[in-house]
Amino acid sequence: MDSNQHTKPSIKAYWAIIRPVNLLITLLTQLIFVWAASRSNWIQFNPDNIRITDNFITAPTGIWVLLACLFSAAAGYVINDLFDVDSDHINRPNKKILKRFISHKAATIYYVILMVLGITFGFIADFGMGLFCLAIAILLYFYSSDLKAMGLPGNLLVSFMAGAVVYLSSRSVWSVSNGHIAEFAILAFLVTLARELVKDIEDMKGDAETDCKTYPIVHGIEKTKGLIYGVMIFTMFGLLVYGILNIIQYGDSSWTNQVSPAGKQQTLVDYWSSMRNPWPMVVFSFAVLIPRMVIILIALHKAATPQDFRQISLKLKWLMILGLISVLFTPLAQ
Repeated sequence: MDSNQHTKPSIKAYWAIIRPVNLLITLLTQLIFVWAASRSNWIQFNPDNIRITDNFITAPTGIWVLLACLFSAAAGYVINDLFDVDSDHINRPNKKILKRFISHKAATIYYVILMVLGITFGFIADFGMGLFCLAIAILLYFYSSDLKAMGLPGNLLVSFMAGAVVYLSSRSVWSVSNGHIAEFAILAFLVTLARELVKDIEDMKGDAETDCKTYPIVHGIEKTKGLIYGVMIFTMFGLLVYGILNIIQYGDSSWTNQVSPAGKQQTLVDYWSSMRNPWPMVVFSFAVLIPRMVIILIALHKAATPQDFRQISLKLKWLMILGLISVLFTPLAQ
């Protein structure tokens, strides 16, 4: 089939182009951070927060924030594919959707619909969130059209948006006990930056043929590896400092110092809902996250082919998921 021809578009193609797995991770990220930040307060959902007034549904701000993030991210994936169609034909021929299943015109209309919905949900949440979604839509467009081809500035923008997804989850919490949201937003930024650089090495062939000036094309693979080493080592150092600071701040907490109602045996959920012990997070970081980073650094040192870098990119995605899980082990404020 000629690359400029396309078959009849299907719901499956429209679903695939918005990266459903990545959107699911975005959804889980926000929900887990909301849950961890407010603990039992968030579980005790008040149905009065959703009501119909003058034929308009009023929902908690967090729901609109979540929808705004999901639709904005989906629009970003579509516009990225619109500008990447030539390089994707080289780097990922088996995963090509545009021009094969969806025409350029149909994808553009799809992008506009998703973008407008994302901005609309943002403004429903509040004016500031609406402006943020509008800014993200503009930045995503320029990232796909220009910044991505400029190397590091594009990588930094994508990393910033990954951190923003984490940080925006704080908008969904009525009573924040301690979600450590800012710290995890920084972690998301750093791991995403490392992964974007790895993906740039993986995609060098197609990017070079489409005249993209990505970091590895301009500076070479070895210098790019060096930058990734620096980002990962800085991230590990940050986790070490984070663990030490938590021990200093919450170190006098014992494993059994949570208070249960009189006459009631404390369950695991009760313990977690009022946990002020730093050791679960410290142990998880030192036993899971940091060793995982060391494994990635070793694999990076040995990597030589696009397939090697694709495996490292996958390992970094799993590191993100593990980092997401680790928020459930964070202690509440004293």
